Amino acid sequence: MGEFTMPSLGADMDEGTLVEWLVTRGAEVARGDVIAVVETAKSTIEVECFESGTVTEFLIEPGTTVAVGTPLAVIAPAGPTPAPGPPVPLPVPAEAVPAEAVPAEAVPATPLVRHQAAVEGVSLQAVHGTGRGGRIRRADVAEAARSGPARVIASPLARRLAESLGVDLSTVRGTGSRGAVKADDVRAAAGTGGGRARSSRRRGGTGRSATRSHADPRCAPCR
Repeated sequence: MGEFTMPSLGADMDEGTLVEWLVTRGAEVARGDVIAVVETAKSTIEVECFESGTVTEFLIEPGTTVAVGTPLAVIAPAGPTPAPGPPVPLPVPAEAVPAEAVPAEAVPATPLVRHQAAVEGVSLQAVHGTGRGGRIRRADVAEAARSGPARVIASPLARRLAESLGVDLSTVRGTGSRGAVKADDVRAAAGTGGGRARSSRRRGGTGRSATRSHADPRCAPCR
């Protein structure tokens, strides 16, 4: 059994946050395949596996921060390639289904393309695929993001954190690649907002004290 561990993506990296798995349990992977997205203190990076085999177990859930070298998943070595079987007849095309009724898993796109669409805020059901058989490519998602209304680029972890903290992503200044909003940006924005609220309450209290002071008849000038 091989282990897929949290990689060291820089000399100063001590830990990383698993943002998302791009494969499912039981998936066949090859050396060099991108199988996960990891967020560091500086950026969000797609991570490749270093051996071929089958993903048998996930040891860490998305959103978890662990030290470099921590096992994230178990990859069983690839077995012998089975002999090719008889050709499978193609299914008879079914009646066309409206685009809005097509489930997300029916959209022809790789896990990497789905992750990019989630980061860009693009609905895959509205994207025209230019790949073979109508498959959606990364360039199609990028084009949809450029031609559509302005969207906030943020990692899935940052979006979940913003929702839980009640932070509007459109007001957050992103420090990631291409201005992408990271989880640390959301935390900083949530902390800054709280500070402004507390400061406003202190100023409001001073104003009320001053009003009461002017209303006190003892402060009226002598006649």
